[in-house]
Amino acid sequence: MQFRQPRTSDADDLLHYFNTLVQQDPERVERPEDVRSINHEKEVLWIESLLEKEKQQNAVTLCILKEEAIIGLGEIERRPRWIERHVAEIRFGLLPDHLDEGIELVKQLEERARAIGIELLYYFHLATQRQGIDIVRACDFELAGTLGSYYKKADGYVDRVFYSKKII
Repeated sequence: MQFRQPRTSDADDLLHYFNTLVQQDPERVERPEDVRSINHEKEVLWIESLLEKEKQQNAVTLCILKEEAIIGLGEIERRPRWIERHVAEIRFGLLPDHLDEGIELVKQLEERARAIGIELLYYFHLATQRQGIDIVRACDFELAGTLGSYYKKADGYVDRVFYSKKII
């Protein structure tokens, strides 16, 4: 298993990973049709924007490769306003059944975020996103709150949960 920054040359592999993720994990906010609208050029631009944010110390990002295939991607993005520059959102996605890899990804992202002065992380998702919630709980994030019926799905409503962790 290897952790490294995504590269523009990863665009097609990241698109494949993202398509696979959305197909295999129904507890995502993205839909297959949303992902199908992303092409190679859009993915390259997205990667370049991530890398530029990292260069400006406003984000950190890592992808996970296992046997040369991307199985996960994570990013931490600093809040932009002066009063909240010490706070960042953590986002990540992993193919199903990669809990241990996800825990390691979050730990490495935390380390890199701390190095650029981020002190507080927050994570939010569907309350039904088991793997993501299991990962942040395993990394000592605490439940900060719930917004009931935040997401509307065909079969009903799902709460949005918020977790946070001080990393200083």
